[in-house]
Amino acid sequence: MKKFLMTVGLMLVLSAGVFAQAGKTNYYRYVETVDTETGVRSKGGDHGIYITFTRNSCYDSDEKGVQTKNRQTDTNIVFAYQGEQNNLYVYKYLNDWFAGTYSAGMYVDTNTYTFSKDYRKLNTHYKTFMIPRLEKEVHVYELADPPSKGPDTFY
Repeated sequence: MKKFLMTVGLMLVLSAGVFAQAGKTNYYRYVETVDTETGVRSKGGDHGIYITFTRNSCYDSDEKGVQTKNRQTDTNIVFAYQGEQNNLYVYKYLNDWFAGTYSAGMYVDTNTYTFSKDYRKLNTHYKTFMIPRLEKEVHVYELADPPSKGPDTFY
């Protein structure tokens, strides 16, 4: 019985980092884009994304945690937790554009969210058959305070 309780306790401690974010919505500010072939970095914009975490997945949302739809496909996208790789947390979304047809599996897009251990940094990587050049770009985000809804100056 003692070994069982110790094993359960150890599993809870090891999974605490992943599940500590469950039910939480974070705002990530877009910092830069990195070309993985050349190493060239280009400055980000003045925007960011909200990401809400569930027990074993995450998704793009608004500031209240309500899931937002993908603009191109008008669908909800959920990134499933894949595990820890190279001391980073990896979440993936797979989209088979022609599932159920003769070409199923040939046109699969892979969108990956990779988070640092403390969830302060996010890298997004898209592998898509529609725009192959996106495969060499990584978008870098940092955890930040959400933008203010009110005026930025007061006279």
